[in-house]
Amino acid sequence: MPYDENFYRAYREYLKEPTVRRNHDHVFALFSSLLLPELPRVVDFGCGVGEYAAHDSHHGAYVGVDRNKVIDSPHFIQADYLSLTFPLPFAPNAFVSLFSIECCHPLAVRYDFYERAFAAFPTIQCGLAGGFFYESRRGEETVVESGKLVSYQTIEDPSRHISPNFTELRAHFYTPSQMFGHDVVEVWKFFIREERNLGGGAKPPCCFFTLAFRLRFGERSFRFLVAHNWHSGRRRTCSSRTGASG
Repeated sequence: MPYDENFYRAYREYLKEPTVRRNHDHVFALFSSLLLPELPRVVDFGCGVGEYAAHDSHHGAYVGVDRNKVIDSPHFIQADYLSLTFPLPFAPNAFVSLFSIECCHPLAVRYDFYERAFAAFPTIQCGLAGGFFYESRRGEETVVESGKLVSYQTIEDPSRHISPNFTELRAHFYTPSQMFGHDVVEVWKFFIREERNLGGGAKPPCCFFTLAFRLRFGERSFRFLVAHNWHSGRRRTCSSRTGASG
């Protein structure tokens, strides 16, 4: 099953599965809290079926960017998002990429893109990227999934990708589904711009310790793994776990 209408039809059903919907909605709410009291003005890189636009109730403005026109919406730009050369209808303060950049591109391309996204849009304060790995195959860089789709797994050590421009935080969720199987672990990366690099009159985002607090008292079972900020003169690491072990 290539990335065609059959895949997108199945993927829309996947997004309705209770565990998937509960986990994703929780992540979206956490992400929006980083921008309080502002509303997120979101550019969605690799928007696909437009999950964020359809299911996030917190954003104030949205535009999706994708090479494939899957959604029929005026808030859509058909382009290669890796180029970052397309005009946007507003100045975004956030970006998301839900299982596009992480699953479709090798590690070096991913982190190069994150750096360029923060540089290309000085008003962006935060970013969110979704990836995954199979628990039983966590040592493999790529996996062949149903329909012969080849996907990259998010299994790298974040301490090897410390940025001078943003702090990265991660959350892991067990997310079994009918489409992808029982041993999938979703990896959610939260990127927060370094305050000294804010541009365009942007306000600094909510302190990442606030997000850590909200993660700790969330209802779902996941692990809040690591937040690094070595460039401010200290290393910051947070870890908490609720519910079953991950």
